[in-house]
Amino acid sequence: MNDDFLNKAMHDCAIEVDYLANLRKDLSDTEFNNLLTSTLGKYIKNEEIVFKLISCGTHTWEISIILEMSNESWFSETLLFLTESFRNLMRINKKLAVSIIERSYPKIHESLNSWHDAYFLNNVDRKNNQRHFVRACFRHLGDTVESVHYPHIECIHELLSNINVLGIPPKNKRGDFGSIISALIQLDKLKFIYRDNLHDIPLNQWRNIAQHSSYAINKESGLIVCVYGNGRHKIEITSDEIYNLLCRLNDLHSLQKIALDLFLCEFMDDINFNSNDTIISLETIFGGILNNINVYGFHLKSMKNTSGFYQFELVDINESGVKGLNKLLWMIKEQVLLLKEKGIESTFNLYTKKGDKITSVTIELVNSRM
Repeated sequence: MNDDFLNKAMHDCAIEVDYLANLRKDLSDTEFNNLLTSTLGKYIKNEEIVFKLISCGTHTWEISIILEMSNESWFSETLLFLTESFRNLMRINKKLAVSIIERSYPKIHESLNSWHDAYFLNNVDRKNNQRHFVRACFRHLGDTVESVHYPHIECIHELLSNINVLGIPPKNKRGDFGSIISALIQLDKLKFIYRDNLHDIPLNQWRNIAQHSSYAINKESGLIVCVYGNGRHKIEITSDEIYNLLCRLNDLHSLQKIALDLFLCEFMDDINFNSNDTIISLETIFGGILNNINVYGFHLKSMKNTSGFYQFELVDINESGVKGLNKLLWMIKEQVLLLKEKGIESTFNLYTKKGDKITSVTIELVNSRM
């Protein structure tokens, strides 16, 4: 990956957890650990797993998003509903629930790579050319709904449709996206996220608008006219509204991803993950490292790649020195080990805010996973 793109992506990864990083500034280590534990403990009813996830620093992004969205009832209540429902199916029919996850997970895992890829496609200037901006938004929308949202939604639907008390119909013989969304929005908690919060248009219809280019810009008003439902319905929106729709869809995907991920973690001992189908991308590994760098009081000045040898240039924002760096390195040991398994060595250079070098650490790790 081009170093400029990589550094931009890593900078944005750090920003994603600003909420948690700001919370940590005012908390002691014990208070912060209690916050992490109580947050994950709402959705994972396995204390040993919660402890492992926190100790390994693998779910910093998820925790930050959950806390940041805690005042959005549609997010926190739906997340609780989904995790409780998935857990209920494990109690009712563990064999069925596990088979659904094992069959679905390779597609879900691959979809996250598509999510990363979409990030690099979303670099169009929204000010200079409305036509190009709108076209880029709809291409981004169509691609991410199809390649990122759909595998998650298909899995969520199959899990929920096997819980009889919810009354969600199973996938019909066609198994199309529209029928799945129609089934899910029969539940009030899911109707909001898959329709009401999207300008009262079901998610599958937005996918259709994007994929069939069923939109045009009104030259006089500048509004975007979208036609859907075999031409029977239309909506007029602004450029800002289509951009905001993409933001809502990103929040929606965060919700779906976190719900399934926490479920997988809670029952990881019951699920057989085929390692050949779940290769972890460099973007995912680097993202996890950068999330923790920000939360633990450091700023990434740059990342340099020299023939597979990465140097992380860190600024000691909180002035925690070598002690703080060692704490960070302990939290990211899992991610650094994943890099090492890919043949990538890592060195962390720490600087003061004035630019003076404090220390340099090349991590030596033995193969000791959670």
